Amino acid sequence: MSQVQLGQRAGLGPAWIRQMEGGYPKVRLDDHLACFDVLKISPLVVMIPILFLMHGRHYPPHLLLGDLKRLNAALIDFIINWNVSDIRDAMLPAHASRDEAQMADED
Repeated sequence: MSQVQLGQRAGLGPAWIRQMEGGYPKVRLDDHLACFDVLKISPLVVMIPILFLMHGRHYPPHLLLGDLKRLNAALIDFIINWNVSDIRDAMLPAHASRDEAQMADED
């Protein structure tokens, strides 16, 4: 795919694509992500190593060899469930039993 084609599909001009490739410091993250989307590259390719680095953990590059599409979906589901659980817990009275919480999940 040429720079012109990538730029057109990502909604960016070819000059902007060249600047991105050249490391121009004013390119925004959303521009990179638009190109990732066009190229069918998971943002996890960038985000997972950053997450490891920020938490002082060793990053083994072979972690990205798995099915990132499935991992994307699993992470989205996890985030939704995590937040739904927090909302449910905030809405249930402190004395609610585990059975009441499970019944709320089933609804």
